[in-house]
Amino acid sequence: MAVEIGQEAPDFTLPTRGGETVTLSDYRGKKNVVLVFYPLAFSGVCTTQLTEIGRNEAKYAGAGAQVIAISVDSHFAQSAFADSIGLKDTIMAADFEPKGAVARQYGVYLDERGISNRASFVIDGSGIVRYADVSPTPAEVPDEEGYFAALAACPISGRVRDLMQCAHATCTCAPAPGSDFCSAFCKENADTEECHCHHEGCSAGHHH
Repeated sequence: MAVEIGQEAPDFTLPTRGGETVTLSDYRGKKNVVLVFYPLAFSGVCTTQLTEIGRNEAKYAGAGAQVIAISVDSHFAQSAFADSIGLKDTIMAADFEPKGAVARQYGVYLDERGISNRASFVIDGSGIVRYADVSPTPAEVPDEEGYFAALAACPISGRVRDLMQCAHATCTCAPAPGSDFCSAFCKENADTEECHCHHEGCSAGHHH
């Protein structure tokens, strides 16, 4: 059974480009995550889907989200695939060995075909699944508008867009109110009125 809305997203670490790795829990308190499971690099439907995601990379960034695309391909194949369709900010994660291990964690591995199903999960900054879409067949592509609707309700994107109204254009505390960096920045600039943190999680106590 696939992971459902309201559940904690299973953590994982997978290889990415250049032999680096990505760990889901590293984004907690920092960004929302959109997990996109797709069957195979360079296949027709996957090329269409990931190309469209690439066109919306700035929109995902504006929603405080990181897209992580996962398939059973090797990271070499994924890197070539990403380059061929112009992906820049989307992280390509290789669920290659053990094959499909993360797809199995999320309940979307198709044993009879040796690939993951086409499935998407929006995970908020606390690691909770806020949106889940598992396609009836790998040929069907989820509507990205569903991702963005879910992201709009997630804590990280909400506070970046609405709660953090900083008077100083270069304030970099907005992505993580309540973090040590946010508190230090707000305290340092409290007397200059440069940072106005609207998020009650900020321990600097400089709130409006």
